[in-house]
Amino acid sequence: MKHMEHCVYCAFLSPGTDHTNCGRPCDHHEVKLRDRVGAEHPLTADVGCRNTLFNATPQTAAEFLPRLIAKGARHLRIEFLDEDGPSVERIIGLYRDVLEGRRDAKKLWRDLKATGQYGVTRGPLTVL
Repeated sequence: MKHMEHCVYCAFLSPGTDHTNCGRPCDHHEVKLRDRVGAEHPLTADVGCRNTLFNATPQTAAEFLPRLIAKGARHLRIEFLDEDGPSVERIIGLYRDVLEGRRDAKKLWRDLKATGQYGVTRGPLTVL
């Protein structure tokens, strides 16, 4: 949902002021930000002390796959945050089924339990 240079871990879980003296609380703590409806959005820090806030609900552009491929897209990416091995295999299999025509792309949206709630939109993909 958001990438930021500000480090929430350093600001709230450390007496330090920046990456040189914070003690890297991000290596020891799991942080989730709870929104007004109770959804918990995971927060992660990368090696450069930048933070990324992920949506609690999975997001997908699966319904657009056939049109993206028809328009020439050849490289696709699936990102995982904390899924275990069997979950990753299942999700990749679902996408493979769509790409190979064995599964309806719009049904994949439902199979992944990805929704448009909590401000998730199709953004620039709406033109497709």
